[in-house]
Formats: sequence, structure tokens, C-alpha cells
Amino acid sequence: MPIMKTLLNILFLIINLLFISSKSSSAFFCSNHNQRLVSTKETQDGCSEESTNIQRREFIVKWTPLLTSLICAPAFSETPSEDQDFMLIGKEEENSLTIPLKWIPSLNAYVLYFYLFGECFGAIIDTGSPFLTVPSYCDARRWGCYRPERTQDSGLGNTIEIFANNQGTVVWRKAEFSFTKSNETPVVFGVLDEKLMDGPGGVFFGLIKNTARRIRPSILGQLKNIKAFEISLRSNSINNDKENLINDEDAPGEQSSLTFFTKSVILGSNYIPLVTDLNRRYRDPVEHYTAICNSIKIDGRLVEPQKFPRTYVIFDTGVSGMVVSQTLFDERYSAARQNKEKRLWGGTVEISFETNRPGETISLQAIKPVTTPLSQAPWGPGFKANLIVMGLAFLEGHTITVDIDDQKLKIT
Repeated sequence: MPIMKTLLNILFLIINLLFISSKSSSAFFCSNHNQRLVSTKETQDGCSEESTNIQRREFIVKWTPLLTSLICAPAFSETPSEDQDFMLIGKEEENSLTIPLKWIPSLNAYVLYFYLFGECFGAIIDTGSPFLTVPSYCDARRWGCYRPERTQDSGLGNTIEIFANNQGTVVWRKAEFSFTKSNETPVVFGVLDEKLMDGPGGVFFGLIKNTARRIRPSILGQLKNIKAFEISLRSNSINNDKENLINDEDAPGEQSSLTFFTKSVILGSNYIPLVTDLNRRYRDPVEHYTAICNSIKIDGRLVEPQKFPRTYVIFDTGVSGMVVSQTLFDERYSAARQNKEKRLWGGTVEISFETNRPGETISLQAIKPVTTPLSQAPWGPGFKANLIVMGLAFLEGHTITVDIDDQKLKIT
């Protein structure tokens, strides 16, 4: 009997591996970044609705049926006092709440856990999008179990979304949200059509706070008093190669975490100034956390953009590698061929930024980051600059602090 049980387990594993292979035909974990265009689309009932078309980042989502059940983790900080306006006061002297993050190797992403209408959900932590989303079905072993009867009408119409090549409907609902099952606050969130969960689809907890009024509300915009956040990406696939990290005992200081603050926290430090050019000049409907690139080097060789001298960099934990605009990608390809380089974006890629201190720069590096081009110009043909979306390959192992209102980003 033990031998028969072992053989059955092996057969089950092989079937799962075949299933994963059939779902994921690409080796890339990322390609096209969000591109949002607001239009009007007629529904089947003849009603007019706002449609936010999204071309979502493509990274392979390879959940396996062998993944252990979803487990919500308690927040690190103390439970906030009842007289506070919002739940983010972990300790009164710190004005913060820290939530543990869990590295999921099959997703190549960090996941946080939260409560929605009392049910536990998981979502990929994403500094490149603004919304909170959940699947439209019950999947307690993966993302969580959606129960529509425990939600309310948000008063907002449905939207048609495009995630990579998959198109589906997102229904915007309202329910009580919390990280600790206490001090709940009602929030609007998106319920994803099952079609949007196929292939590169996924569930995200967006950390972009400021958005245009014409699109749906951001989750941070609804959680009042959030002024800053800090992501510590200290645990990764090298240090933690297990699927179920929440119950694992990490060494002190090695647990990855997300901390929210109710006040500015970057005071007089050496930081990277953020810019809102993409939002104000090019009509990006969300304020991506964006900085101006000072230099790009590949294996120590300087990459000098020709057509557009300015390059914007978006810091995005929802991308695993790097996404670059088509013009920059093509120029790099031509230069590599001319210089007879063997690697296009291989080796060490180094991107530097000027800091608030004159003459000082900060550099981030990645070794052989998976790099793909944007399929079309972001925000239309009027975008006259280069764009790089910098993902986890550059950010992992660092602590990223963002002062949202003061437009500051610090990396240590």
C-alpha cells in the first residue's frame, strides 16, 4: 500500500506539471505594463458604461493545485485604539502598521493577506497599480473565497478590462476591509471576471494612491490617513523557497513586510525625488511612483538614448524583471549589434538616479533581468520620452520607502 500511494502521488504531480506547462507557454514573467484608456462602451442591456481598458503586466501565474491552503497572518503592530480615525495606528508613537509579506515562488511575487467581509484574501503587492481586486469565484486555496451576498452595491458601473490578451468584466462592489479583523472600513474593490484570471491574470493590492477622478477609486485613497509606506523585501526565493512562508519561522530582521505610515517619514535623508510628469504632462490617469533616470549601464557600458534623451523609470513590485519602451528597446538592439555585444540586456544592468543632494546618485542593479518591450507607446503617440518599468529584479533585497504626498522615494 505505501508503494501504491507513492506511485499515485507521483502520477498526480506529473499531471499537475503538465497542467502548468499547458497554461504557460512563455518563459517571460513580464512584458506590457498597464496602459489605461477611458472610453464608453455599450453593454448588452443598452446602458452606457465607463470602460477602463487595461493592458496588464504579463508575468506567468503558475498556481499549482498542490499549494497549501490560504492562511491569513496577523499584523506585527498592536491593535489600534478605538478612538483613532483609522486602523493604521499600530503604535501611537510610531503612527504605523506593519503587515508581513509572503514570497510565492510560483508567482515570482510577494503576497499580502487581508480581510474582506470577514473572509481572508491574498493579493500580489503592486506599486504599479491603484486598485484592490479579488476573483469572482471561491478559491480558498489560492486567492480567497468571494461571497457576493456579503458585499454591497458600490454605485459604480462595471468596466471592461483587458489583462494582456484576456478581456473580461470587472464588477465594482463594496465591503468591509481590514488587516486585523478589527476596525473595519468600507472600501470599493474590483471583482475580476474568470476570463481575466486565465494565463497572466492575477489579483493585486495596488499601492498607487492618487488617481484621476474618471477612474475607479484606489484602495489607499479609501484608507484615510495613509501618507507613506515602506516595503522591506528581505525574504526572497533564495532565502525562502517554500510556498507557505507565513507560518515559517524567519530569522529576526529577515521577514519581508509592508508598513503604512500616517505621517511623512523621509526627513532630511538622501532620497530620490519623484516626478508627476506622466500624470500631468502625458495624462497618465494614475500617479505612478516615477523618477527621472540619470544613466543606464549594461556590463559597465553606458547606454545613450538617441531619439528621446529623457527616460522615466516607474518602480513596480508587480513586475518581476524590466519593461522598456519600444524606442529604447530598438536603440539598444541596434547598438548591441553594432558593438558586436553578445548580450542585449544580459549581464549586469545598472540604472542610476540623482538624489536631492547635488552631485550624488543612487544606483540599482539587476543581473540578467528578463526584459521585454512595450507593444505600443504608453498614453498615446504624444509620449516623447523613454520609459522603463523597474521590477523585483532590481528591488529585491532592498527596503523601499515612499512619501506619497511629498513625492520622495528612499532605497536602502
